[in-house]
Amino acid sequence: MFTKATIEQYFLSFKHEHLFLLMLAVVSIIVAVLFFFALKKHFFKGFAIPLFSAAMLLFTVAFSNFNNADRLRKICVYDYDLHPEYLKTRELVRLDSFLLNANIIFYTSLFFAFAAIIMFFYFRKKLNAQYIKGIAASICLMAIITAITFFTIKKEAKIYKDGIVTFTKEISLK
Repeated sequence: MFTKATIEQYFLSFKHEHLFLLMLAVVSIIVAVLFFFALKKHFFKGFAIPLFSAAMLLFTVAFSNFNNADRLRKICVYDYDLHPEYLKTRELVRLDSFLLNANIIFYTSLFFAFAAIIMFFYFRKKLNAQYIKGIAASICLMAIITAITFFTIKKEAKIYKDGIVTFTKEISLK
């Protein structure tokens, strides 16, 4: 049954997932800086550059969604009580857009992980390719973490969307 508590729980988990991404991004930025400036091996310098880039992207996405979670929660709880038709017209549209973006990020992450694995094994036996192997390992690591996280986010968003659909099934828009 779809209730206000369901809305609260969804946005609380949404906020926690993006808080996890924020913490992951901060740790990744620190590790990337340490790898690039403290360690002298080419593998670690190669590992640091994509790690830093992916961490900045994750930080931007996570910070934006983390800040909007409370605002969206309040709007949806208000709409649940007073204007359930807005859940159908606004929240379902937002969720469809969010699920599309999450699908794009998920499948792009899988593609990057697969491409990085191929790149790593292609340069495995090359003598002077430690830098490229570091790049491939970093891309693969961040892509797998991102894919797992967005798979979880997608799963929870689909359950939330199904709840809204069943709740607003009887509402006719005039």
